[in-house]
Amino acid sequence: MKTYVINLDRRTDRKARIDKITAECGLEYQRVSAIDAKSEDFLEISEDLPSDGPTGRTSNNTRACTLSHFKAWEEFLNDP
Repeated sequence: MKTYVINLDRRTDRKARIDKITAECGLEYQRVSAIDAKSEDFLEISEDLPSDGPTGRTSNNTRACTLSHFKAWEEFLNDP
């Protein structure tokens, strides 16, 4: 089974940690570059995702996380 890991480009420390863990377990993974709420183009990227949800306003970080998971699912579904 293919494994996907969502990781912010700026968090190389987290990538190093997952590299170590997966190597110890003999797993390979495909990295999905996370949507970063701190990026200059975040507002443009996130314009189709409402900031108000059923439980109230969601933070940019929560929206970025949601969009990152959408991106990972898209990669999974489009993978041959």
